Amino acid sequence: MRAAITTLLNILILTIAITTLASTPPSLDVPFLTDRIDIDGDLSDSGWSEAVVVTDFTQFLPEDNVEPSVKTKVLIGYDHSNLYLAFVCQDDPSTVRATLSDRDGMFADDFIGIILDTYGNAAWAYEFYVNPLGVQGDLRWTANGNEDSRFDLVYESDGRITDDGWQTEMAIPFSSLRFPGKEEQTWRATFWRSHPRDNSYKYSWAPLTIGEPCLFCQFGYLNGIRNVKPGSKLDVLPSMVGYQASRRSDPDDYHSEFEHDNPDAEVALNVRYQIGTSITAEVALNPDFSQIESDAAQIDVNTTFGLSYPERRPFFQEGSDLYDTYRTILYTRSINDPDAAFKLTGRMNRTSFFYMAARDRNTPYFVPMEECSGFAPLGKSTSNIARVRHLLLDDSFVGAMITDRQIDGGGHNSVISADAGIRFFEKFRFETQLIGSRTEEPNLPGISEDYLPDTTFDNGVHTVAFDGEEFDGHSVYLSVERDDRRWGFDIDYMETSPTFRANNGFMLRNGTRMADIWSGVFFRPNGKVVTKVTPMISFGRIWNFDGLRKDEWIRPMLNITMTGQTYLEMNFLISRECLRGVCFDDIRIFNLWINNNACDFFRFSGNISYGNSIARNVDPLPVMGRSTQAGFWCTIKPLQQFTIRPNYTYYKLLNHDTKEKLYEGFILRSNMNYQFTRELFLRLIIQYNDFSEKLSFEPLLTYKINPFTIFYVGSTHGYDWEIGSMQNAHAADRQFFMKFQYLFRT
Repeated sequence: MRAAITTLLNILILTIAITTLASTPPSLDVPFLTDRIDIDGDLSDSGWSEAVVVTDFTQFLPEDNVEPSVKTKVLIGYDHSNLYLAFVCQDDPSTVRATLSDRDGMFADDFIGIILDTYGNAAWAYEFYVNPLGVQGDLRWTANGNEDSRFDLVYESDGRITDDGWQTEMAIPFSSLRFPGKEEQTWRATFWRSHPRDNSYKYSWAPLTIGEPCLFCQFGYLNGIRNVKPGSKLDVLPSMVGYQASRRSDPDDYHSEFEHDNPDAEVALNVRYQIGTSITAEVALNPDFSQIESDAAQIDVNTTFGLSYPERRPFFQEGSDLYDTYRTILYTRSINDPDAAFKLTGRMNRTSFFYMAARDRNTPYFVPMEECSGFAPLGKSTSNIARVRHLLLDDSFVGAMITDRQIDGGGHNSVISADAGIRFFEKFRFETQLIGSRTEEPNLPGISEDYLPDTTFDNGVHTVAFDGEEFDGHSVYLSVERDDRRWGFDIDYMETSPTFRANNGFMLRNGTRMADIWSGVFFRPNGKVVTKVTPMISFGRIWNFDGLRKDEWIRPMLNITMTGQTYLEMNFLISRECLRGVCFDDIRIFNLWINNNACDFFRFSGNISYGNSIARNVDPLPVMGRSTQAGFWCTIKPLQQFTIRPNYTYYKLLNHDTKEKLYEGFILRSNMNYQFTRELFLRLIIQYNDFSEKLSFEPLLTYKINPFTIFYVGSTHGYDWEIGSMQNAHAADRQFFMKFQYLFRT
């Protein structure tokens, strides 16, 4: 008996040891390189002989912890200025996907790189990637699974396709990174390879398990990097913008003459200074917040709320992971056209913070209401925003944010928020945000008469008009979630009082409470046709502060992942909604979405939606409609350096009873890009909006050394055009512009 017990104990101890060993993240010591390395895609430099070599990769997707079908080798080392990486990717060169494109345009290709958590606290990580031609792609990945594609960093890379596959080199300057000011660094990281073939295969150096709530907690360790300094001491980014605009003197008369503004130019300056090792100060004087690419038009004929657009402006990059909270009380595009802006960002141990101030010349003012939102353009304002977040454990935090906007001539809005995300019992997460607001409206009745509805809120206590009223409001968010590879759920509750406003944010509805439950089951057959099946269901209810139902729904859903990089999603909405005093009990909408990336030459996605939906903007009251919505997006690559990306969106709405056409139209947008080199490209955007009957052309020639050193010259040409012959196109406006911007870094 004693021998049997001893044997069982030995087996148990051995099992625990093997399990612990298998689950221990990999670790390596990064060597200091004494010989020079040139980033040219050639790995014959003598410096690489001193690098440590990594070959142990495992597959992460579509199956985890299985051996990859191709081999990968990584070489890594550092000197006083850079972290150096070389990647040797075994493959059939005839199947390698590689596009010569602008940076961040290569994520449908083969690519490889490093995900780097320099603070080792599982809050966020850098992502540095490169495709077989050396085209760069960088992101910021947060612990909640969001990736910020706006994020840009300076690093060097090059690559080439070989007889055995492809290889790349990368040099990441320590001046581009933020990390603790310690003598020796310990970073969490994994090397990541994307291998798109019959499936979208992902390989990782650190073994990763699908469905584990904390992905960063599974990363390996990079040790031994000593005596390096984070961030550049000083970045100076001057820029000059020149432009000249013209337009018809009478917009309603196609034959009226063009009025030409005098050519003009503006100079802007952005300065970033590193204070110690943990704090960065940034000042922007007359910042150029223009965009070189227009926002894609969105169909808004049947919505009662404002539309949001992504942020692309460089000033908002530093500390952008701190901007996001569960409720959007900070929407950086609410800072529209500032004379000056200042930002202070810091990271000390497990605490991160930022403070931002901006003086805006032209202030957008959004007014949230129960069933719609209003917008009015105001003049000058001053915004002050502060945020702090402290990490408790891996994937858990507490935080706070304060925003304040003062309108010149009177009126202000202040918001204070506390938020937290707590991981417990490994697979469960609790999230909350508690927000309070104090608002004093501007006293501008003339502007509100022109832009805002003549109505009241909070049971008639307050008017929507700008008449100087003062009121307090609140908003609450609560959520309990479960993440697992087989089953998950999300239970949310939100309420926003009728008097709540967040003028620096994007919360366009108030006066409602909402409860929502989502649950899904994940099946991974990994078969020859279907690799993943996810049936899901969502149901919820919205009611106002008087207890009246505004909406309730149930939505069964089915997601299917198939071989050939094909993804299919279906859902069916059953809803009962009340709008402007009219209740609609038979809303039924079927939605289908498909995406296919099987072919490198042609990739596409599309969606269609059909069913009973409310015609919201019909006078005097909304009616039930029969809607058809469809969209199609694709990428066509006739040459390695030439891509065409057409995008078509269609919407039609009929009166359900009378069959009268209420709305019908489409938006067609195409982006054509020819890449002469990795730095030089020519782009043309053509867009037609059938609802407004507007046609535009936007040619642009760009030379980009890095994300911040850039020269471009371009123009926009707008036409009023009714579908038919080109003789019906009438020039409406045009603009010529150029910009030169150069990054000086010390």
